[in-house]
Amino acid sequence: MRYLVIAILLTGCAITPPDYDYHHRTYIPLDTDRSYEPVNAKAFVVEDKNILIKYTPDIVDAGVQFEFQNKSSKPISIVWDQTTFINAGSQSERVFHDGVIIKDRNTSLPPTLIPPTAKHADMVIPTSRVDWASSDWLYEPLCGVRVGANLAYDDSVCMNKNLSFFFTYEIDGVKKNLTATFKLTKKTPRPKKTATAKT
Repeated sequence: MRYLVIAILLTGCAITPPDYDYHHRTYIPLDTDRSYEPVNAKAFVVEDKNILIKYTPDIVDAGVQFEFQNKSSKPISIVWDQTTFINAGSQSERVFHDGVIIKDRNTSLPPTLIPPTAKHADMVIPTSRVDWASSDWLYEPLCGVRVGANLAYDDSVCMNKNLSFFFTYEIDGVKKNLTATFKLTKKTPRPKKTATAKT
């Protein structure tokens, strides 16, 4: 026991980021849910003759669920190193996706292959919206600024501003681009929990 106590004192209380995959996540405790609308489209869908992309922005954090459908008779690769998130300030940011170890999110990412006529589901998130918070990875909303130490969040600057994912894919040796653009249009307060009376 004495040696165990000494070891703890030597290592200190700092906790280093673990090799978590995408799914280990802590949400900022927000009091509202977010509603998004597609820009210049009737649904969260973009496509060209080769690929169809459906997507669903998360009402809580920066994760966006995408489904890629290869419409062609040739393999398609999503080129992650040339795919970016364009924030409300029109700045381009790196992204990472499901299955990537979080601490490696800013390194070069291999492409994802989608066979002819096949579909591929993936969660995509800007690397800047994930942060190590002393004991766990913290997933922030897609847009906004953290206020104070209590994790309050101000995303008023994001309302009705365009947010985009700029995808690069390769087919038959040629790289092409497709952009999914949407905006934050509404925030809905969450119902407050009421204390139950003791009997």
